[in-house]
Amino acid sequence: MPVIKIINDSSEITPGKGWVSAAKFNSKDRLVDEKGRQIDSNYQGRQYRIIEKRERPFSALERFERGCLGVALVIFTLCLAIFSRSVRELFAKSSENIRFAVQVSEGNLRSPQQREPTPISPEAGDASVRLESVELSAPWDMGEEPRVLPAGWLKHLAEQNISVLYSGTEVTIPRGDNYFTYEGKVAVGWHGTYNPPGGM
Repeated sequence: MPVIKIINDSSEITPGKGWVSAAKFNSKDRLVDEKGRQIDSNYQGRQYRIIEKRERPFSALERFERGCLGVALVIFTLCLAIFSRSVRELFAKSSENIRFAVQVSEGNLRSPQQREPTPISPEAGDASVRLESVELSAPWDMGEEPRVLPAGWLKHLAEQNISVLYSGTEVTIPRGDNYFTYEGKVAVGWHGTYNPPGGM
């Protein structure tokens, strides 16, 4: 379970000794609960958006101590401890990390009835947004998020359910999912509800 620290805004992220911004940060803008577990569009509790991830490499002494502790646990449990993820991480992890999250405002929380996609304009600010005539396909495989975005592509988090019409097929991007745009058009490709007709 990732370590989550709830803050009010980014000004509360103070760099501690040895802590740096994480090089790998795939959970940016992810919606989670107070324990850091990812949530879906049906979740009714408090929601938090991950905005920053910091990491601190273990010192040589810390790595040695963790290795000794891991060896002791494996020996005293007759090798059973090796099946524990936390024990394996004593040997494998080279750093510790923490994620910072801010609470999503109450205005963005919706009941299940409100979450149903309805054909409204983006300015209405209701539970869903319908975008018409999106004719842009994503240059990566369905079901995969690109590791490196093509030039000019932008990554967004859907704060509402979004419905788009793509080649005559309605595609739904659920609230909380990532999506991508290029020159103002939504890229249809990476979200779980799109099944391309005819293997498109």
